[in-house]
Amino acid sequence: MKLSDAAKHSPFRVVRDAAFDDLALLGANDGRVLVYAGDARSLERLGKTSAAVAVVTTAELAGGVPSSLGLATADHPESAFYDLHRW
Repeated sequence: MKLSDAAKHSPFRVVRDAAFDDLALLGANDGRVLVYAGDARSLERLGKTSAAVAVVTTAELAGGVPSSLGLATADHPESAFYDLHRW
């Protein structure tokens, strides 16, 4: 699935589109996953999440996301992530 497709089912805005295979929490090391980062500490953990290909975070934190990753922003990244998970 692509972030642009997922955005139809969750309240986030796509900044950089990317394809992912699954959703996972930070720290995942298998697959190509979408994760969320709700604060600066989470962004630090993002660098250690080798499976992450895309992230949902706030607009304020978006500048800290590596340009190699897909990026979506939401007012409440955790809620947006779990909305997509429930879909």
